[in-house]
Amino acid sequence: MKPSKARKISGSMFEKDQLVRGRVYQILPHFGVLVRLEDGAHGFIRKRELTWDKGKVDPGKIVQVGQKIEAIVLNRDPETGSLSLSLRLVAHDPWKAVDRKYSLGTEVYGTVIGILPENGAFVEMEPGVEGFIPITQIHPEKEVREVEDILWINDRVKAVVIGIDPAQRHIHLSIKEYFDKKRRDRMAKNTPGQGVSLEEILDEKTRQHLYKIVDTGHQSKKKNIQPGNISDILVIDDNPDFGEPLLEWFENAGYRGKLALTGAEAVEAALGHSFDLIILDSHLPDTSGIRVAERFQAEGVTAPIIMVTGYEYDQDMKRASEIGLSVWFKPFDIEDLCDILLTLEKTGELPELSDIQPGHAPQLPQPVPEQGEREVMVADNIAAVLKALREDLPVTAAALLRMNVRKQEVFLDAAAGVPGLSQEQHHNLYFSPVRDVIETGEILLENKIHERRFKYLLKWIDFASCLGVPIAAVNHGELYGLFVFHAQPDAFDANSRLRVQAAATLISAILAREQSRAQIQQAQMWILKGQLGAGILHEVHNRLGGALILSDLLDDELASLATEGDMDWGSVREYLEQISQNLHKTSDSVKLFRKLSREERWEAVDLNRAIRRTVDLLRPIANKHQVPIKIDDDPQIPILNSIGIRLEQIICNITINAIEWMTRKPEALLTIITCYDPADAAYPVTIRFRDAGPGIHFAQFETVFEMGYTTKDKGTGLGLFIARGLAESVGGRVCVAESTMFSGSTFLVELPFITDITAFNGQESRDE
Repeated sequence: MKPSKARKISGSMFEKDQLVRGRVYQILPHFGVLVRLEDGAHGFIRKRELTWDKGKVDPGKIVQVGQKIEAIVLNRDPETGSLSLSLRLVAHDPWKAVDRKYSLGTEVYGTVIGILPENGAFVEMEPGVEGFIPITQIHPEKEVREVEDILWINDRVKAVVIGIDPAQRHIHLSIKEYFDKKRRDRMAKNTPGQGVSLEEILDEKTRQHLYKIVDTGHQSKKKNIQPGNISDILVIDDNPDFGEPLLEWFENAGYRGKLALTGAEAVEAALGHSFDLIILDSHLPDTSGIRVAERFQAEGVTAPIIMVTGYEYDQDMKRASEIGLSVWFKPFDIEDLCDILLTLEKTGELPELSDIQPGHAPQLPQPVPEQGEREVMVADNIAAVLKALREDLPVTAAALLRMNVRKQEVFLDAAAGVPGLSQEQHHNLYFSPVRDVIETGEILLENKIHERRFKYLLKWIDFASCLGVPIAAVNHGELYGLFVFHAQPDAFDANSRLRVQAAATLISAILAREQSRAQIQQAQMWILKGQLGAGILHEVHNRLGGALILSDLLDDELASLATEGDMDWGSVREYLEQISQNLHKTSDSVKLFRKLSREERWEAVDLNRAIRRTVDLLRPIANKHQVPIKIDDDPQIPILNSIGIRLEQIICNITINAIEWMTRKPEALLTIITCYDPADAAYPVTIRFRDAGPGIHFAQFETVFEMGYTTKDKGTGLGLFIARGLAESVGGRVCVAESTMFSGSTFLVELPFITDITAFNGQESRDE
């Protein structure tokens, strides 16, 4: 007891933050070091207090037993008098500058280093400076019961300082206040989003209308409409290819019109002027048509509202019905527009539009699974199994043979210690015991080789014992077998058979996984084509709708020439130019979509151009989810030697993943950045996809690439899995570069500059 009492008395002489001197007398590798001070007091330096360096700390590499050191007092145990010391604070104490660097409201960026499940999380903002986020301040919107439901160790977060006491080394942080501040800033700026278009389906009625214009000449369908009770019309649509021709059509008919490109502009216009009719797009860059209509009703806007749309979400249609909106499915016939105006003039009410049915998304043919090109990684895995088997038994040679029943040929897929097969041997081995094993599924164990039966195998490789095991088929028309050979007779027994069977099971799993990957990739390609196809329909029919209205305006000018001998040639030229531009844009969109269906081949790829045309195809999907896309490309990127279709699918998969995470999020933005760094010999070309999604836990940076893993309600868990596989197939790689909870993630695609493609073509191409 006396030594403990002496330590207590001695320790009481020291104050917090005091500099002390002593000698290391014991090193505890997993915990830290013990120090005896000059007056005999005992101190303990934990591992984290030894150095500012991150990662694993080895106390024995920092100090030695008997070494004299200086340390800073952190605190004292009141029972034992033992001191808690810090070696790293001697060199630098970051808390001395805390009051200058951090004040109330300062935004900080840090890493979660500790969690109190029911109280909050500790965040390291810089080496040695930690803050605490109370559980009530962890989520921007929701109440949190368990901290680990939201934050995990090593997650990155953004927060603001809400309390600070440098003397006590206490800083309180808030994620909730950080996002409240961002929300207030957005509301103050009131900045609308970017680019949205109508979703439209081309129906038979519209096609017939177009045929009449082209083939037979079109008679005006204005039906003597003229402004009366209806004179002022508000068109709300952000797509000028549709909105501007429609507005001009109204103005030529004698109406006064105004075009609003966003929900914010529409509300401002409707509250500042009395309109007699409002034509409202269902999707706007900053909000939805439903929300704009609800705002109009709340503000007392009484004008009839027609919401124009394509095929729609059921919940949107239900809500439109609940608030009394008339829905107009597009593209529409000019005659329908005239009927609406005439009915409004006569009755003051909109006509029944229920007979105009929405279009439907196209039905895609079911994909036929095809086995893709073997990845080098699969071949390497199988080769590793054969090598291990050859060393384990041991055997002279091992081979994985594949038999094509239709062609009656046998192929060598992987080998250890055997030569390749000639064209003649491909055929001859079909009539050898190889066929017996693979086709009948029976195990072959021969320790005394009969030359007549094994003549074709003996022409290929010299052996005295043979053991063959069938492998479960993983593709229609292809059967596999694993064979091992030994130069000595009586080389194999029951134990050998079990080991070869185990290796065959492992190879079967490798092949099955590759087959599943190829089938999933093919199916996902069809899903992707379906998504992009819907977007192409949207673009084609939206531009066609504008062209139809322009054609009607042109028809009026032609009619004027026939009856009055006078025509505005400037307007005619303008109408024709706009129609031509719309049709050329439509043609370009179709060509872009066709590129997605081209065959896979190594080719010269302009990466920046590939990204832009892929994003063009995805733009309608992004607009529907109200996610702007920004591209920041590096003009120095050289032309790549790669498989263009695979690069485009990588871009598609990662982009769609980001869009789905940010659906209708106010601060949604996807930025795609390309960069070329010739100093990086391995991966000089990079693409970064920076989103504003919910963030990814640090511990799940690799998990998100696993097949089937998803945290989205309707996710398949395939997009990122396939993206990584495609990147590896062209010599690249994909990873999560960084992520901040609630603020977004950055996915990184790294690509090589390939001059010789033979290294990336996998094994010899399939002979079938």
